[in-house]
Amino acid sequence: MFVDSALLKKLEKSSSISVNDEKKTLQELNSIISFIDSFQNSYKEPLSSSSCIKPTPFREDDPQSNSEIIKNILNQTKNSENGFFIVPKIIE
Repeated sequence: MFVDSALLKKLEKSSSISVNDEKKTLQELNSIISFIDSFQNSYKEPLSSSSCIKPTPFREDDPQSNSEIIKNILNQTKNSENGFFIVPKIIE
């Protein structure tokens, strides 16, 4: 891709910007685009594939409650009541 004066004018209009030095801006845009193109041309295949990796084993998602853990966590806060955190009201 190459940016010319016509495309630059369209970019100016669509982005609501003004370009003072058209020649310098064209050079900069073309430099950026060629830099990005160099990444496309240097693409390498990945060295490994996710199909080689063993899947994570599934486990049952059973809720568990441990009162000692709950007490320990709630003892570290200023405000708690009936096993819940008390937070300031932010929505009226």
